[in-house]
Amino acid sequence: MKNLLSFFILSVCLISCISKDIERTLLDVESFIAARPDSALKVLDSIDRNLLSTRELRSHHALLHAMALDKNYIDVSDDSLAMTALDWFDRHGDKKYKVRSLYYLGLSYYYSKEYDKAIIELTKAENLAPSCDSLYWGMTKSLQGHVYSRTYNHIEEMNCVQKAYEIYSALSLDYYTDITRYRQAQILMNDMEYDTAERIYLELLDKEGLSNYTMGNTLCSYAYLNVIKQDTPPEKIILLYEDLFNRFGNQYMTIKDWWAYTSVLNKLGRYEESQNLIEQLESVDTSSTTYYWKYFMAKDIGNNALALKYLEESTLYDNKVVSSALSQSLALTQRNYYEIQSENSEYRVKVRTQMLLIILFCSLLIITLLIVIICTRHRKYREEKDKYIQYVDEVTRQLSEIKNDDLPSLKKKYLEAYKSKFENLRVLCDNYLQFQGRDNAEKVMYSKVVSMVDELRADMQDHSKLEAMLNSDLNGIMDNVRMEFKLKEVDYIILSYLIIGFDATTISRLIDSSVNTVYIRKSRIKRMIEDSDSSIKCDLLDMIS
Repeated sequence: MKNLLSFFILSVCLISCISKDIERTLLDVESFIAARPDSALKVLDSIDRNLLSTRELRSHHALLHAMALDKNYIDVSDDSLAMTALDWFDRHGDKKYKVRSLYYLGLSYYYSKEYDKAIIELTKAENLAPSCDSLYWGMTKSLQGHVYSRTYNHIEEMNCVQKAYEIYSALSLDYYTDITRYRQAQILMNDMEYDTAERIYLELLDKEGLSNYTMGNTLCSYAYLNVIKQDTPPEKIILLYEDLFNRFGNQYMTIKDWWAYTSVLNKLGRYEESQNLIEQLESVDTSSTTYYWKYFMAKDIGNNALALKYLEESTLYDNKVVSSALSQSLALTQRNYYEIQSENSEYRVKVRTQMLLIILFCSLLIITLLIVIICTRHRKYREEKDKYIQYVDEVTRQLSEIKNDDLPSLKKKYLEAYKSKFENLRVLCDNYLQFQGRDNAEKVMYSKVVSMVDELRADMQDHSKLEAMLNSDLNGIMDNVRMEFKLKEVDYIILSYLIIGFDATTISRLIDSSVNTVYIRKSRIKRMIEDSDSSIKCDLLDMIS
């Protein structure tokens, strides 16, 4: 058992070490793949696929493999490499790897002529690339241009190539900038804007430091332009082709370039060479291009009957060309559809986000409101509690005054009348104060104090009894006041307490008002009495002064 465990631990460590070594190798390949793509491809091919133990390693290897094949000019229509890379990088790792995975997936669809799929994947890459990989943003726009070229949409093709040119220029990448400039000249040539195209070709051919790839393609295309313009002497054109062959061989010649070169030979009377090339081209080219160039060559040698025959043959292919031209909007339609879908998705995400923010805001508002309500109630509770404690203190003070022999008889009589209730309240208050700090006991005692204070206050505020007592002791004084002075009911109450001998503080507790309010009302009552012609004016002023 121990041996088995040791073997398992050793295997895990060994696999981990191998994975780390492969990861370092892949990062090393990534660092030189642009400069030495052939070496990168050899290293990648030498790695045992069985040692790619994690999805991340397999995805990174697949992405680098797709990059190496592309940079070695190996066209791959199989989407398996890009799909393997995208399967991981779509959700993990640096976003630039997702952009590159989308680019090579679009490239595989381009090679397999699935242009609708290609434009969708390239648009995804285009939307993400500006924030994380400017080089592949330019490459994506450039490849989009190729897709539009294949669907005969030269306007969109030029827009994409122009954008790629701007991106590369901003990055100061001369190699890519020159290639996109060459592409612009090609598009202009295809649109028969020969003068503008020629100006760009000459600009590139005069530029120092132009790469062999761009120089070879530019020289080849410039020679082709002079052929189709139909106004350049063949002797001058043949020199361009000879210069091309001397410097680069025939590696940049395409089918259409060979047809153009054959037509130049035909114009120069080099019929044996031209016929030999025609036989070779006919064996590999069965498009309308064959009849198009044969028509011009027959016309050049004055064989109009043969030229007419070739012209009629070329019309058989027109339907295919027209169908292709009509399909030029396909890629643009697919792209617009994807962008609409993307905008709708973004709108739905934005709406959901806004709804979540609204819900969050409302929740916070409700919580804040509840906190404010709770704090307000707690504050009122504390204020009410303090108020009753002050009230009890006042009651206690009044009880202590009963024993004072110098106390006016009327006030003493009034206090004696409610002594039993004051005494019960004081005892209860003492018990309440002993229970302070204990939540449950405090709440119980507080409720009892409140109940007794409210009962006492209600009893003491039964002003019919109070006024009856004052009328009995003071020869109907309150009846006379009500008859001679028009006061508010609260002023009658305050006046009765003032006659008994209570100070402003005690009165404020009894009527549940502020001391300042009592002073103001007392002052107003006193001024009213002073300004009156009442028969009891002097007696009242003596009692309340």
